[in-house]
Amino acid sequence: QNTKRLHNPCLPRMQTRKRTNPKQKPQTGTIKMSKSWYTIHTDGGMNNQTAYWAFIIKNPDHSILEKKAGRIPITEKTTINRMEMIAAIMALRRVPKNSLINLNSDSQYLIFTLTQNWKRRANHDLWNLLEDAIRSHQAVSLNWIPREQNSECDLLARNAKIPGTTNGTNNHSISPDV
Repeated sequence: QNTKRLHNPCLPRMQTRKRTNPKQKPQTGTIKMSKSWYTIHTDGGMNNQTAYWAFIIKNPDHSILEKKAGRIPITEKTTINRMEMIAAIMALRRVPKNSLINLNSDSQYLIFTLTQNWKRRANHDLWNLLEDAIRSHQAVSLNWIPREQNSECDLLARNAKIPGTTNGTNNHSISPDV
């Protein structure tokens, strides 16, 4: 049986601690991190008229750091997968740099392309932005969750307002031509 061991390049590899006493045996394994983890839920989608995205970021104490959602007009480039990626990029950019993050998404495309080396046939521009956002943190754990476990973020995305309206949002830094 040919098994291949996969490593997620977004997560730290096994590390060895530096010995302070040369006679002490080396300690190997994952370094226990004293900082706590932020939790992110993301979602993206589209209907016949607009595309939408959302994210929910929780502080390490589980309080809400930020909830944000938006809609953009559909272009020929717009896909559900692109909206899922935009939600993740935008959320990762909102968490303080060098943080520990659990990112949860119901998008198999988003999570499995990064963790199981699915082939990247499209969206290379967003993959580059996503990898930059991931690299800006100490560690990012990428988790696929069933849609039912992402219902709060899904509802937030579906209820997003159209940019340019009085109660909409249009302050994202990713081009609307997505």
